[in-house]
This record gives sequence, C-alpha cells and structure tokens, in this order.
Amino acid sequence: MSTLICLIRHGQTDWNQQFLIQGRFDIPLNNEGKKQINQTICRLNAYNIHWDLFLSSPLLRAKETCQIIKEHLGYQKEEIIIRDQLIEREFDKFLLAKQMVLKLLILFMKEF
Repeated sequence: MSTLICLIRHGQTDWNQQFLIQGRFDIPLNNEGKKQINQTICRLNAYNIHWDLFLSSPLLRAKETCQIIKEHLGYQKEEIIIRDQLIEREFDKFLLAKQMVLKLLILFMKEF
C-alpha cells in the first residue's frame, strides 16, 4: 500500500495581487483566488483519487481553499483537520508596514 500526498497552495488574495507579503495576516481569498481553486479542482478530478484526509493551516485563505476543494470533490461530511504547524512564517510587522507605505507612496506619485 502506498501513500499519496497532495500539497495545494491557497488561491490568490488581494495582498498576493499587490505583491505584499502576508505572513500570518489572515487575508481571505479574492475572486481570482476562487477561480484558481476551481481550476485546481478540475485537475484533481481528472486523477479520480480517493482522499483520506484534508489538512489546513488555521489561516482563513488556507481553510477556505481546502473547504472549496473538499466540497467540490464530494467530501461533504469529512472534517478539515487544522494544524498550526502548517501556518505561514511570521514576518516582521515593520517590514509589512514598510511595504504598505511604499505602495501608498507609489500610488500617490502616480496621481501627480
């Protein structure tokens, strides 16, 4: 008996779209992220595999991705097992604030 593991990254968020590091900020999927998940579901369906477990980090974008995939593959009753060990790295909050300030400056400069 062999074990098959499939790792899937969450779909796009608004922060991904803006090239901002999210770290552990709990940012939800955007519409493009949901479309990406549907594309992933089509690929997974083509393999016709039975999945025994669904694991996710506690972040909303990861749980939402896992939930959408799980339901579309027909696993209605199975629970998603949440594991803190799967959470993204913590980035320095100063770095994130700096990124946001630079983005705002760029947007501001485009206006003039």
